[in-house]
Formats: sequence, structure tokens, C-alpha cells
Amino acid sequence: MKPITYIIVFVLLAFTGCIKTLTDDLKAKETKLVLNSVINPDSSLLVNISRTFNIFDDESTDNLPFVDDASIGLYENGNFLFNLDAIGNGYYNKPDFSPSYGNEYKLTATAPSFKDVESKVSFPKKVSIKEFDTVTVYYSDEYNNSKTLMGIIKYKDPIGERNYYQLNCRVLAPYGPDGEMIWRDQGVWVEENNQIFFDNSFGNILWNDKYTDGKEVSFRFGFYSIYNNYKKSHIENDTIRFVFSLQSIDEDYYLYLKTLHLYYESGGGDDPFMEPIVIHSNIENGYGIFGSYQQDTASFYYTTQIEGYGGGK
Repeated sequence: MKPITYIIVFVLLAFTGCIKTLTDDLKAKETKLVLNSVINPDSSLLVNISRTFNIFDDESTDNLPFVDDASIGLYENGNFLFNLDAIGNGYYNKPDFSPSYGNEYKLTATAPSFKDVESKVSFPKKVSIKEFDTVTVYYSDEYNNSKTLMGIIKYKDPIGERNYYQLNCRVLAPYGPDGEMIWRDQGVWVEENNQIFFDNSFGNILWNDKYTDGKEVSFRFGFYSIYNNYKKSHIENDTIRFVFSLQSIDEDYYLYLKTLHLYYESGGGDDPFMEPIVIHSNIENGYGIFGSYQQDTASFYYTTQIEGYGGGK
């Protein structure tokens, strides 16, 4: 039986050069570095380095695929800036540095027994939110009531260039064990009659401007659902904050997210009857993604009256 090689995949939020698409002709005994980093001008630099591993490898906690002895270098417009600091579990960072728009960045990674890897990226233009509003949709039947909060977002797509977008949401709510306010990811989804416009709605919404180049775009999406039965229950009153991010993302990051969604949609490789999903990579001599984005945000405050599940994740 031919050994199967797996790749550790990370989605970094927080996260163009040589474009290389991952193919399924991996050499059975070849182990390569996997580099994952997505940068934006509002955050410090964070990189994760791991390695591919074989299905027959030891998967115990003593043999995790993270690489902690790599040397990670950052270049700006071809000039070396610094090496990143290792902080454990394959992560490397430089907390006092934030990349800036208008520059090209290159990451290089070297580690014992591996081929050197590298990738380049530049920031896409920032696209601003022109308008943001919310509506509430109610539904009732003989079994329960439901209420869904919907967002309406409007922006102007730049003309004459290919643009790629992602919409995501975070919520600040009393999710802590003692009721303290903490940030969590919040899923967003598109209405059924708009789904043909989008590439996917897998927690975050992903799309491009193939049909909207240079146009003003507006669409509605759901972000919070409450289901109440008719039984009397405790009602909590908390003011929570939703923050929506309209992200302009580079092409490589877009292709990575699109193929990653297809991978999850197919069952994550667990279905032997599905065609193999090729996850996009732009890492030379390795695998993973070095992507970039710029974002504009809008906030919404909501006082909860929860008698059931609120849709957070």
C-alpha cells in the first residue's frame, strides 16, 4: 500500500509571488515544511511552521508536527529586516512590527533536514464600507418562535481590477466562566436567493467581483439567531458587541480559503468515494499559505433576551 502524506492546515485570522498549486503526486517518503501566515497592517506578524506527516507516523503528543527549530526571515521590498522569535507549538512572531500597505513582503524558512521555503505577498487595496444596517426577521409556528438578526452591507468595488473579499464577524459577550466579557468568532451566512453570488458561506462569507466589477454592491446576511419555545424560562439581559470585517484579500489567500472550504465540504478527506481536494498553496518548495488582507469594520450593539441558543461558536 502506498503511504499517504497529510498536510497540517491552519486558518489564521488574526492571516503574491510564486503561485504553486498543491497536487496529489506527493512522494511517499518526502517530508516538507508547511508555512502558514496571513498578514494585515493592523496586526503584528505571526507565522506557524509545521511539517507534512505520513499516515503511519506516530501521532502521539510526543510527536506533534510543529517545527520549533526553524529560522524565519522577513524581507521588505527585497531588503532583509529581521528573524522572527520562536514562541512554541510551531509559532514565530515579532510583536513590535506591523507590515504596511504599498510594500512587498517575503518570508523565508529554513530548518534542519528540510528544503528551504519562501513566499512573497503584497497588500490589496482597502475597500471601505459605505453603509451598514441591521434588520430583524421573525418566524413563528406551533412549536417555537425564532428571531434572526440580519446585516445589510454596502460597498463600492474598484473598477478595472480583480478583487476578492471575505466577510467575518467577532462578538464580545459574557462567555467567560464567571460571566466576563471575551471575544469569540461568530458565524455569518448568506440568504438562499443570494448564494449563487458567493463562493461559500462556511462561517465566513467568501466572494469575488466577477459580476460586480466597478459597481456598488449591497447584500443581506444573517449573523445571530435566537430560538424560543413557549415554556417560561430565564431571560438574560446583556449588551453584546458584534464587529463585522469587510476584508479585501489577495488572490492566493482567496484560492486557499475557497479550496479549504471545498475540502471541509467534502468531509475533510474522510469520504473514500470523493475526489481528492487540492488545497491551494503559494509556498515555494513547501506547502501552506502566505496571504494578506486589508479591512474595514462596522460595529453593532445588541441587548440580548436569551431563552435558547444564540448562534455563537
